[in-house]
Amino acid sequence: MSHPLAARVIGHGPPIALLHGLGASGRYWGSAYDRLGVDHRLVVPDLLGFGASPRPDHGYGPDEHAAAVAACLDAARVREPAVLAAHSAGVVVALRLAVTRPELVRAVIAVGPPLYRNAQDARQHLAALGAMARLFANDGHLAEVACRWVCSHRDAAAKLAVLSRPDLPAEIVRDGVQHSWNSYSETLTGLVLTSNAGEWLDDIDVPVVLIAGDRDAACDLGWLRTLSARHLNVRLEIWRGDHHLPLTEPAAIVQLIDAVYER
Repeated sequence: MSHPLAARVIGHGPPIALLHGLGASGRYWGSAYDRLGVDHRLVVPDLLGFGASPRPDHGYGPDEHAAAVAACLDAARVREPAVLAAHSAGVVVALRLAVTRPELVRAVIAVGPPLYRNAQDARQHLAALGAMARLFANDGHLAEVACRWVCSHRDAAAKLAVLSRPDLPAEIVRDGVQHSWNSYSETLTGLVLTSNAGEWLDDIDVPVVLIAGDRDAACDLGWLRTLSARHLNVRLEIWRGDHHLPLTEPAAIVQLIDAVYER
């Protein structure tokens, strides 16, 4: 069943899509990225189950997320391969789209990629992805109780979230409560804990740039170095910063996206 994604669509020209991570929305890629719409067709969706996009009861694995983004690109009249810039769990969606619909993808820029050797390693890094991820890693029942409370008290939960994360823009934090237990937990499990997304690089021919912050505890730098060494089309860059490089280094990421079309 098709579930149209809510998306911000700007401009005309060679296409670019920006994919957010877990517990976020398209607003994570804020106004600093809108300049990409001057010379490009810019598509910034809320991923399936998050933000203003539909929240079906089930179906939040990599294939479902990738299919929803593919349908979004089609609805936005994207008719040529797009550069996909993705953050955190959105990286897994981008990589899956490059596997299942390679004709839609020109390159992948993967910021804060949650790529791990196995589920055990993923759980060890999970705490860095946020409070709900930390709860889920240690006690799935407690996470479900907390998430269902958030879903039933979104206004109060949004206010508490803003108070708990003064380091992030308030509108981004507020959007972090716009999900359901199923969309959150199934996405976390399918995209982070059990995806084995690193293995998909064997089937991807387009350029992939992995960008990790040197203080990003969510990234397994050793494994990212191994993946980069194994694949000629994969390049690893380590920048100064934490898990939120799209917020702290927008100019550098925009420049990297532009560079793909300048080659």
